[in-house]
Amino acid sequence: MATNIEDTLSKKALGNVKKAGEKTLSNIALKIDQIIAKNSAMGKQYEDRFKGLRKELEEAENVDVAKRIIADVNQLESEIINAGKTGVSFIDQIKQRLRDMNSKYIAQYFSFQDIIRYARQAVTNVVQLNDAFIELSKVSNTSLKDLESDFQSYANTAKDIGGTITDTISATADWSRLGYNVPDSKELAEVAMLYKNVGDGIDINTANESLISTLRGFKMEADDAISVVDKFNEVSNNFAISSGGIGESLQRSAAAFSAANTDLSQSIALITATNEIVQDPDAVGSMWTTVSARIRGAKSELEDMGEDTEDMVESTSKLRDLVKGITGVDIMLDKNTFKDIYTIITQIGDKWSEISDIDQAALLEALAGKRQANRLAAVLGNLDHLKEAYQTAEESAGSARREQENFEKGITYSINQAKATLEELSYDAINSDFLKGLVNTGTKLLEIIDKIIDKFGLFKSLIIGGATVLGSQKLG
Repeated sequence: MATNIEDTLSKKALGNVKKAGEKTLSNIALKIDQIIAKNSAMGKQYEDRFKGLRKELEEAENVDVAKRIIADVNQLESEIINAGKTGVSFIDQIKQRLRDMNSKYIAQYFSFQDIIRYARQAVTNVVQLNDAFIELSKVSNTSLKDLESDFQSYANTAKDIGGTITDTISATADWSRLGYNVPDSKELAEVAMLYKNVGDGIDINTANESLISTLRGFKMEADDAISVVDKFNEVSNNFAISSGGIGESLQRSAAAFSAANTDLSQSIALITATNEIVQDPDAVGSMWTTVSARIRGAKSELEDMGEDTEDMVESTSKLRDLVKGITGVDIMLDKNTFKDIYTIITQIGDKWSEISDIDQAALLEALAGKRQANRLAAVLGNLDHLKEAYQTAEESAGSARREQENFEKGITYSINQAKATLEELSYDAINSDFLKGLVNTGTKLLEIIDKIIDKFGLFKSLIIGGATVLGSQKLG
């Protein structure tokens, strides 16, 4: 009797465990269904992963498999939350709005002109994206198919940094054209877009040109690009020059500074201290190119720039003796190596007030020529800011990212994110299979809208849906 009771209790316990397990599986299945239903913004990739877990759950044969699936569901849910892909997508919001609206109001919300305008913009977006991909394919020797399969990464970069997808791809092509591989080019493009955001009104082309000139002029590596933008940004935040102005000046002078053993922070300081007086970054860049050539005795460089070479001290030894005789400063480290321009200028500047007007004029003409003498005098009279600008550039790590955080709080960032999202939506919609034979005489408007949106995306649906609204003015 006791054994029968124990057997009965064991079977009952097992039954309860089984029911509890089934309830748990049922609950997690319901959770998956609810996540999919409430978060269409997560996109097809995440939705397919949730559906895959749902299918695995139905086929689970033991507790361990079920536990693993539950953990995977929770992990995937965390991913979409962290990626900011929760909630209902824009397309589904439109669909719901159409369901909720009375038929007589639909035409007011979506006029035929609006539909055509949106569709044209969508086509324009896709054409621009396609052109950008084709150019990147040409310069990188990468197949168009491979590049387009990576579309989402360009879209994500654009939305994260607050730029357009077209700009992201085009900037990548600019760097690839210089010989960088596609992964490095994408990273450099992101830095260029960051520079655009903190660069006081510059566009992506200007940002790219400045970064390219700076990196190549100073023979820097791709990994150094972010430090370049940090220096530009931090100095511009503290002195009377924009980060775009620093980049503009270096487009003219980076290679010349480098040839004269002058590093980036020193060059930025020289440009900044001069521009505070001159207020013309382009002219400042030209002046320092001239000074570099004169110190090095590079007459041909000066002639190529159209600079006056009359009375130029072409002999290094003669120029060395002239400067040393007037100031006591040696422009050479040894008989074969020039000091950097920053050190030469700061050492001369420390003695500047002790030098007679006649000797000052002779020194300025020897180092800068008649045309540029006044600009060189400006920096020699602004020595404190020269040294401060150098120190600021040296201590600038992280400046651009901090500035980006402020940029992300502004309306421009939100607008650019919206543009990138519309580009993404356009690309997904227009790149779908071509719409054929969907609209039939007896098809209801809502069915048409649902089918087109589900299969082809918003913009095609608006064209057909809008035309049907205007034709019938009622739901079927």
